[in-house]
Amino acid sequence: MQALDAACRAFDNGRGVWPIMSVAGRINAVEDFARRMAARREQEVGLMSWEICKSLSDCGKEFDRTVDYSRDTVEALKDLDHISTGFVMEVGILGQIRRSPLGVVFCLGPFNYPLNETFTTLIPALIMGNTVLMKTPKIGKMLIFPLLECFCAAFPASVINVISGGREMLAPIMSSGRVNVLAFIGTNRAADAMQAQHPKPHRLRCMLGLEAKNAAIVLADADLDQAVVECLRGALTFNGQRCTAIKMIHVARERADEFLELFCAGVTKLRIGYPGSLAWTSPPCRSRARWTIFADWWTTPWPLGNGDESRWRSPSGHALRPGGAICRGRAHARIPRGAARASGARGFL
Repeated sequence: MQALDAACRAFDNGRGVWPIMSVAGRINAVEDFARRMAARREQEVGLMSWEICKSLSDCGKEFDRTVDYSRDTVEALKDLDHISTGFVMEVGILGQIRRSPLGVVFCLGPFNYPLNETFTTLIPALIMGNTVLMKTPKIGKMLIFPLLECFCAAFPASVINVISGGREMLAPIMSSGRVNVLAFIGTNRAADAMQAQHPKPHRLRCMLGLEAKNAAIVLADADLDQAVVECLRGALTFNGQRCTAIKMIHVARERADEFLELFCAGVTKLRIGYPGSLAWTSPPCRSRARWTIFADWWTTPWPLGNGDESRWRSPSGHALRPGGAICRGRAHARIPRGAARASGARGFL
C-alpha cells in the first residue's frame, strides 16, 4: 500500500512533475532508460534464463525485442504528437485534440515473458504521463532488480513503483479504488477477479491480454517437412508455456499418418538441458504444478480403446484418447496405436 500511496502522490491528480512534463521531456527520459537498460543485457539475460528456465537464446531475443519496443514506442509518440499539433475542423468548429494521462496504472505481466510482456504495458503507460505500480511475476522477479537503478536514474521519484508477492497483494490494491487503469496479461479468471474487487469497475479502464487457443492447420498440399518443423517449434518451444503456443494441430486426413510419423520422429530428436547452454531445445519445467501434470501424463497407463471413455482419464482429469493423443477435452489428431509408444511422443499432441 505504501507503493500505491507513492504512485498516487507522484500523479497528484494530474499535477505531479511527471504528468505535466512536456512530451519531449518524457521522451528523453524513456530514451535514457532504454540506453541504461541495453547496457545491462548480459546480466538481464542470465538472470531471466536461470530463474524461469528459458534458453539463453530465447531470453536474449526477448530482451532485444523489449529494448526495440521501447524505442518504437518513442517513435510512435513523436508521430502522435506531431499530428496533435494541428487543428481539426468539425461541423464548423475549429479544435485541437490533445491527450492527457489517465492516472495510476497497475501493470502485471506473466512469468513466461516476465520482461517483454510486462514492459509492453509499462512503457506506453509511462511515456503518456501516467505513474505506474508494477507487480513482478511470482517467477521472474530477479531480472527487475538490476533495472531499479535505471528507473531511479531516468525518471522522477515515485513515477515507477515495483512490488512483488502473491495474489494476496491484489485485493487491497484493487479494493482501494485508487487504481485508474489495470494493465494485465494472464488468465481471464484472474482478470475478472481483479475487476470485481474494484469499487467502481465501470470507471476502471482495462488493458487486457488473455488466453489463446492457437491452431496449426496443415493442408493436403503442404510441405510436411516444413510443417513439422514449424509445428514442433510452435508447440514445444519453452515447453509450450506460451500463450501463443500451438495448442491444436489439424491435419488433412489423407496426410495425417505421414505427418504423425514425421512429427513423432521430430519429438524424439528434441534435446533437453540446463538454461546455461545454447545447444538444446527443451528446458526444465520451472513450475512444480506443471511438472506434476507432465508426470501424470507420462506415468498414466495407456488405454486399449474399448469404448469406455471413463477409462481414458488420468487422475488429474486429462483425457486419454484411443490411439494415444493426450489433450484437455477431446483429441484433435489420431495417433496410430503403437506409433506414439515407439517414438516416445506421448503427451505432445
